[in-house]
Amino acid sequence: MQISFDQLRYNDTPPWEDDDNFYEYLLNAAKSKSYDVIFSIDFCVPLARVANELNIPYISWSYDSPLTGTGFETFGFPTTFIFQFDRADIERIKPYIPINSHIYHLPLAVDTKRFDKYYLSSRERKLYSSEISFIGSLYENGYLTLINRFSDYYREYFNALYDVQFVTYGIDLLFDAFSENILKEVSTPKLMRTINYDEDYVFTPAYMRSLTYKHIAYKERIVLLELLARKYKVDLYSQQKCDVLNTVNYRGIIDNVEGGPKVFKASNINLNITIRKIMTGIPQRCLDIMAAGGFLLSNYQQELWDYCSDSCILYDSIEDAYEKVGYYLSHEAERIEIAQNAHKNMLENFRYEDRIKTMFNTVGLKKF
Repeated sequence: MQISFDQLRYNDTPPWEDDDNFYEYLLNAAKSKSYDVIFSIDFCVPLARVANELNIPYISWSYDSPLTGTGFETFGFPTTFIFQFDRADIERIKPYIPINSHIYHLPLAVDTKRFDKYYLSSRERKLYSSEISFIGSLYENGYLTLINRFSDYYREYFNALYDVQFVTYGIDLLFDAFSENILKEVSTPKLMRTINYDEDYVFTPAYMRSLTYKHIAYKERIVLLELLARKYKVDLYSQQKCDVLNTVNYRGIIDNVEGGPKVFKASNINLNITIRKIMTGIPQRCLDIMAAGGFLLSNYQQELWDYCSDSCILYDSIEDAYEKVGYYLSHEAERIEIAQNAHKNMLENFRYEDRIKTMFNTVGLKKF
């Protein structure tokens, strides 16, 4: 498949939704040639508006969840086509988007052949060798500091939501729990002054969801990593170093393009711990691990089960993860077979070429 394309670059930083200069930049660029389609990774409201004005199909392929909380009216443009990797997120946002929206489920992809090019020298295999490795953020944030300043009633309310979501996989209990009315009651002028915010500011549902999702991910990741590290060799590659992780081997930041695949290849077990805002979708980290021929142990994600049931092992609790680590570290042959199945699955069923054809065909570009 041969596709000619122009990649646009804009110097200013997001958010761009209300940036008139960005909109004019996009509009002029789109008018400069005769384009068949406008494409972006994740949804961009100004791009949707430009495409609609010029009657050009706009394809957005999202790897994040939930989808953007602004510009939902642009989802209903006849030129807007959204492909979302998290199937459950489509149902989650349906009440908020126009009924005629073109929105489809499409898992992410991976270039398995690129991963095959990274061979490990004996020195590299020794350097990256690990019983258990995890690459990712710890998501440490100010959730507790903020929540502890809420009134007793709302502190207990938010903590109860947190506690239930922490032990619940595959269902987002937070999306509708943080209503605008509740957050207006929480965001008192006194509280805002206490945390050095404008006293008229009101926390948004999207902000509170994000803060809570990240704190759950932080707690789950440090609990599981520290528990495993008390018995096994656990290597953490992250931009954040956490003092709570006393026995985890902190390895710092690693280059995801080449270093990441080498870690995946050299580790006996590669962990994936999905942030809970992704309900059913397969995170890119999982595809990268499997494409590299690594063994993947992940929290339960419905789509991992649907598409990769013979290609990885899933856990449904921290206790279950601990037991499965012990089993698969002592059953090497099974571990290798699963990793080989995963590599084959990625090579055959998760190709970028197939995903792009699906998107192009959906918007009527049959010539590709």
